[in-house]
Amino acid sequence: MAENYDLGDEVPEKPSNRAFKLIALGLAAVLILSVACIAFYLKVWVPRQQAEIENAQATEAAEVNFQNTQLAQAETRTAQPSTATPTRASTQTPLPSTSTNTPVVVQITSTAETTIAAPDMTSTAAEMETRTANADASATALAQAQQITPTATALPATGFADENGLPGMVIIAAVLIGLVLAVRRLRIHVEGS
Repeated sequence: MAENYDLGDEVPEKPSNRAFKLIALGLAAVLILSVACIAFYLKVWVPRQQAEIENAQATEAAEVNFQNTQLAQAETRTAQPSTATPTRASTQTPLPSTSTNTPVVVQITSTAETTIAAPDMTSTAAEMETRTANADASATALAQAQQITPTATALPATGFADENGLPGMVIIAAVLIGLVLAVRRLRIHVEGS
């Protein structure tokens, strides 16, 4: 019975496209996942970083303003002159010692004498040293607060993707996938002929 069948003239099987389809599907999935990740980065991550930077700058500005206010208040307190308290010397006219029937009108007059004490040179020098020390400390604190450490706020605009943008990259990816599919079809067609 085996003699009736000719085993030498078998029809060759068509090559399976299953592996190619799986690879193409995997590339499409990677492309879609990449687009989703880029969209997430642009819509969620970048605004969050911008908000954190703005909050940090606002906090730093508030601290500088607070330090400046403290410095101004300290300067105002030390710059106010000490007020002298006026002393009143009351002068009363003594009543006459002899009594007469003539009514005597007595007017009590008071004259206010203001005495201003001369400034004490040691307290003035100490006060100046304190002001100088406070000003130096405030200037140092202000200089430290104003030193801004540079932070990256955006990615550098260099490279192929930055020149073409996301739509350009998607179009290029679609063209390359189409090219791969066209070459595959052409190869199958040439092998089949």
